[in-house]
Order: sequence, then C-alpha cells, then structure tokens
Amino acid sequence: MPTTPGAPSGNSPPAQPGPTPGCSSSKPTEQPWHPNAVTDRFENLVRDAGLPPIRLHDLRHCAATYLKAAGADLKDIQELLGHSSAAMTDVYTSVIAELDVERAKAEAAAKLLPRRRRKGAA
Repeated sequence: MPTTPGAPSGNSPPAQPGPTPGCSSSKPTEQPWHPNAVTDRFENLVRDAGLPPIRLHDLRHCAATYLKAAGADLKDIQELLGHSSAAMTDVYTSVIAELDVERAKAEAAAKLLPRRRRKGAA
C-alpha cells in the first residue's frame, strides 16, 4: 500500500512539525515567533535607527496605502492583508483621497502667497 510522503509509517517516529501555517516567519527551531518578541525587536530597531516612533502594525497601513496608490486592485490588497471584507481594506486606503484633497488645498494656498525672486534666479 503506498504511503503519503512525510506521513509516519508503522514504526517510524512522527514527522517533525514544520512552520506554523499562516506564520510568515519562524525561528530556526521552526516554531513561530511570539508576537511580543517581534514587536519588541521592531521597536528596538526603530529606536536604534533614530526613527520617529511607529508601530509595527502601522506598516500594514503603509503597505495598503502604497499598493492602492500604485494601482493594485482592492480585492488583491484585501486578500494580502487577510481582511474578511473589502470595506475594511478600503478604510486603510481611503487616506489617499484625503491626501489628494489636502495637497490641492495646500497648493492653492501657496499660490496666494507673494514670492520674491532671488538674485541670479532664472
């Protein structure tokens, strides 16, 4: 009778557990990292690099926003983030429209400001 590759046979030890399904990273022991350990390491890296405080979870917002700005389909972003609905994903990406409105306001206000030409400027 054929056996499934990796399945334990009658007298062989059970297969060693592999990485946890859905876990993006695992320790060399193939056990998943504890979320607090990942968060602590991220915070240390941010601090050591002299960056302003940012949460690891904020990177999801950034990724969704950049993907949407680059033209990615909302459904694809939803699947990547693991959201159950596109409405949840749209909350992440709605900031793009808000930024466009605010940019237009700032540019309109800047046009109202008088400017002096610098000497030697063309």
